[in-house]
Amino acid sequence: MNVTGKALFLVRTHNQFYPVYRESKRLGKSFGFVVGKPNVCPFSSGDVESIDIDCRRCEINLATGVEFGEQPASLVSKLRQEGLANGFCPYHSLLFSSKSTEVVAMTYPYLFLPWLRESLDFNLEEYVVIIDEAHNLDTISDLGERRLSRATLSSAMSQATSELVRNILSKLQHKLSALPEVGERYLLINDPPTLEADELELLQDEYEALRAKMTEQRKIGRNHLGSVLRFFLSLREPGRKVFLNGGSLVSKNPDPAFQLDVLNQKTLPLILMSGTLPL
Repeated sequence: MNVTGKALFLVRTHNQFYPVYRESKRLGKSFGFVVGKPNVCPFSSGDVESIDIDCRRCEINLATGVEFGEQPASLVSKLRQEGLANGFCPYHSLLFSSKSTEVVAMTYPYLFLPWLRESLDFNLEEYVVIIDEAHNLDTISDLGERRLSRATLSSAMSQATSELVRNILSKLQHKLSALPEVGERYLLINDPPTLEADELELLQDEYEALRAKMTEQRKIGRNHLGSVLRFFLSLREPGRKVFLNGGSLVSKNPDPAFQLDVLNQKTLPLILMSGTLPL
């Protein structure tokens, strides 16, 4: 903090926000935090991926100033209620207001997943980055993991309105059923199921239609079509491999260097903590 006067504190779970909040207040530093859209969106069931919440179509997508005067968990609950009642977006309000604080807490994905990091639009050079429990970084590649199971395909089929899309999903389900049982070990699959460009396009259209419908109905739940789509889109990324694990296909880049590359910036002040703050 002596370098820039501002700190970005990365933790594994939201429960670990409280010690950062407590210590910031004790030291007289202003505190802010960012949580995922599913945790704070008034229309989200919670069991949702952030990318499935389409803020552009939402009627309460405006940000307002947030006072971080209470501990994070209770503030999130309060903002969900107030955002709905007063017509503002709790997520974008937290994001906007956190940029004015001296200490900002967030979980690992917001630094180590490129698309999520870019969505925040934080200038990292303005912060000392502090990583809590840095001994966990060797498993950071799990953050970018995409899974495809027969259960996901079945749920996606129930959400699809297009017969063509249901047929695509049904064929995938049969292919997964033919794969061997490997238990909890990871078995590399050299020739995984794929989708043609036109099939991906059909799936994309169906996904976008469901995403828009959920937003318009103000009831956003798990979009299983999106889970299937993102699995196959992830296969286009460099370094991706597909494994069989526990009855699911798993797409991941097993080399953590991809996610950790952000830490190699010469202008990024960095502190790695091997332990964690006491709760």
